[in-house]
Amino acid sequence: MDVAFKVLAGILMVTGIAITYAAGFFVKRYNLTEKIGIPEALELSEKEEEKYKRDNAVLKVKMIGAGICLPGALLLFVLFR
Repeated sequence: MDVAFKVLAGILMVTGIAITYAAGFFVKRYNLTEKIGIPEALELSEKEEEKYKRDNAVLKVKMIGAGICLPGALLLFVLFR
């Protein structure tokens, strides 16, 4: 049972790290910049707007990757203490 938890923790960590590393690819592949809204208070040029959308989309994907990786890291920490 201990080995199964170690394998599960490794899979979670590798998956989370891969998602975090490939965030730019996922944003481009699934066109996530179109789904990002911009607050009306910001007055940006067209180029700045695209950069803002892309940066926010990449950040959201990286946060998801970190959220997947964190339980695996915590599980490994508990298993190897």
